[in-house]
Amino acid sequence: MNNQRAFTLVELLISTSIMMMVFFVGYYSYSLFSSSWGKRADAFWSVTDNGIGIEFLNRVLQSCSQYIVRGSASGNKPMYLFDGGRNYIYCVSNNGLVSSERSLIHIYHDNSSQVLVYEEHALLQDLVVNWPQKDIVWDFKITLLENVNDFNISYFGFENMTQALRLSSDRQVVDLLENDSELASYSRHDPIIRQVMPLKVEVEIFQFQGERKTNLLQVFNRFSILGLVAFDQVGDLY
Repeated sequence: MNNQRAFTLVELLISTSIMMMVFFVGYYSYSLFSSSWGKRADAFWSVTDNGIGIEFLNRVLQSCSQYIVRGSASGNKPMYLFDGGRNYIYCVSNNGLVSSERSLIHIYHDNSSQVLVYEEHALLQDLVVNWPQKDIVWDFKITLLENVNDFNISYFGFENMTQALRLSSDRQVVDLLENDSELASYSRHDPIIRQVMPLKVEVEIFQFQGERKTNLLQVFNRFSILGLVAFDQVGDLY
């Protein structure tokens, strides 16, 4: 006599319902995990890209070099090419981000797009001898940082070449920064007026990505009195 008993319709419906509930819970849990992982991955790459951009900015500012040009609005007066305002800098770098040769660099904050932009123009074939220049054709344009709500630059250094020669003598940059009351911070570095490069550049980057975030860079120029003396002596040649 066969005692085997088949499942009833009710038992099959209950079993199927339980399996569907298990699959639903599993799928829902996987969706939550996947979403959370995606957000964490996006946050990770955002922080990584941000760190790389800030490191590139620091590298460019550190590499600004002494490059003599003539001031078009000052009777061809010689000066170092370092032109900066609150949200932009022009300088010459021996180590650009793209080209390995000496290049004119332009860093500025595009307020409409809220990005920090880097532009580079190689000087090997197209030397800059006068400043300011209009209609520069930039070889490369790169977005360094995104979601930049504000970008402020301040400078610290000499008022002009005369003050630089008088105060510097044999003193080092650290001594000038810490112990000279005649030096002050300012927000506009006009090369035609100051002629020399700033001793220090301070950059504040304000970003809002869920919360307010501020990055602060302080770049100290490798100031050389020998460079100033040589600059002063060859000035009449221009």
